[in-house]
Amino acid sequence: MTLRDALSLGRVSNLPTVWANAITAMVLTTAAPHWWAVLTVIVGLSLYYVAGMYLNDACDATIDALERPERPIPSGRVSRATVFSMTVLLFVVGSILIIVPSLLDTDRSSSPVVWSAIELITCIVAYNLWHKSNPLSPVIMGLCRVMVYVTAAFALGGSLATPLITAAVLVLSYLIGLTYAAKQEHINTVSHQWPLVFLLLPLIALCLPVMGSQWIPAFQITLPTVEHMLLAAVWITLVSTVFVACYWIKRRQPRDIPNAVSVLIAGMCLVDAAVLAASGYAIAAIVATIFFLLTLVFQRFIAGT
Repeated sequence: MTLRDALSLGRVSNLPTVWANAITAMVLTTAAPHWWAVLTVIVGLSLYYVAGMYLNDACDATIDALERPERPIPSGRVSRATVFSMTVLLFVVGSILIIVPSLLDTDRSSSPVVWSAIELITCIVAYNLWHKSNPLSPVIMGLCRVMVYVTAAFALGGSLATPLITAAVLVLSYLIGLTYAAKQEHINTVSHQWPLVFLLLPLIALCLPVMGSQWIPAFQITLPTVEHMLLAAVWITLVSTVFVACYWIKRRQPRDIPNAVSVLIAGMCLVDAAVLAASGYAIAAIVATIFFLLTLVFQRFIAGT
């Protein structure tokens, strides 16, 4: 397996979205872990993501042989068995890295971390084994991201605070719409595009604090503050991202669907950034926004889909 194939199989260009989720979980739960714990958990969750992408290609090898013969497995550059083996290895190493901080902290139990990691792996495996014919697969994909927040929060010594639950719910809705968008290549009737409305829920929900409504107690920004102006800028960027992607999905010219999905994947960082800004964490929101830009840059070298 060449380095290029390894990176392509893992869709590593999308990893900044995982980093944004982890940082969001840490900040919104007001956890104060050591820097090494944050780094360890982020690397562990990144390995989970790569493992999920490897498993996706291994499970879809037969279909990819017909639809995407240039992928590493159908082209014969990498064997399916090797990819399965790498998947297991990545899950094992990732689990160790995620659980270690809680094991070294004698003031808390590691049980919540262990169980959330198991549930995250279960969601990842369930999606990859049964997503082509499962109409609820977008929900399972969304739950994978929800469990990233939960696992990161527990691993870093935090709890499921209201703002974090809000971020998880908004990303769940966003992922449902995004995953349906990824299916648009094989759907030719407009009547089947209604699930894309799930992309609009975060836009509508986050519009309220932009307008000055403190619809969640934790959202304590006032007008006009740096956080509010940042939130407005992030929200406008997120709205633009979603509407450009939906335009591409409707237009359906060559590469429109993959480009739309890639941009929407990067947009998850903007959902995190908006929630962070609305919660009063300007620096963290800026970091999440940078991760959005990094994802777009990385996707120019390694395809995001």
